Amino acid sequence: QKFSDTIEMRFYNHRSRSIDQVFYSRDDCENTNRLIADIKSKIHTYLVDELALYEKKEEEDNLPLISVPISAGYWLPLDREWRDLTVSLFSIKSGILLNPFEDILSTDHLDLNFHFGISLHYEMGINDPVYEDFYQHRLKVFFPLEFSLTILGKHRASFVLSPLYQLDILSKTRNYEDGKVEFSSGFGFSSGLSYHYNFSRRFSAGLGTYFDFIFYDNPQISFRPEFSFLIHCGKFNEGTQIR
Repeated sequence: QKFSDTIEMRFYNHRSRSIDQVFYSRDDCENTNRLIADIKSKIHTYLVDELALYEKKEEEDNLPLISVPISAGYWLPLDREWRDLTVSLFSIKSGILLNPFEDILSTDHLDLNFHFGISLHYEMGINDPVYEDFYQHRLKVFFPLEFSLTILGKHRASFVLSPLYQLDILSKTRNYEDGKVEFSSGFGFSSGLSYHYNFSRRFSAGLGTYFDFIFYDNPQISFRPEFSFLIHCGKFNEGTQIR
């Protein structure tokens, strides 16, 4: 004689004081796991399709998660050689961040991710009024390695370490002789912290602070506060869903 298990669950509406939905499943005693999976699937389908309590995942192309950062800010030279000579004006940056891997850690409330990419950066400064006139242009290429922790799908804190290459262009203007343009370049690295708030699956905004180190004979150090946007596109892994 075969025996069977039966599960019946009723969805009670407290406001109307009535039963809105009845979930029913029956299976052999030997297939308890299948019985539970069946009733679970029916409840989940009802919550998603009928009550829309959970956001359906969007169908995405089979591409890695891509973020496009766009930032604007200010830079401040900290090394002795440029600190007194230069008045910094502004900095701008944009690039691409990729996340082709699964999450390092994913829970109901926390997601830890790793990103890498490339970004281009431009800084401009002028001379301090007490020195000869010049314009300083800095072009930087970053190769960022970023670890980000997303809390509750909304708050994203990141630590960034970036090897970089910098090209310095110093354009001098003189009253009684021709102007002069000087070039210098070097490798270095950058590190910093940032915070972004995820307004939607596609858009984040926040602030970041970074230190850049360039390995010249006299090392060049600068500090950069930035305001930035992140535009997200591509595939969203389950653990990196922005809810």
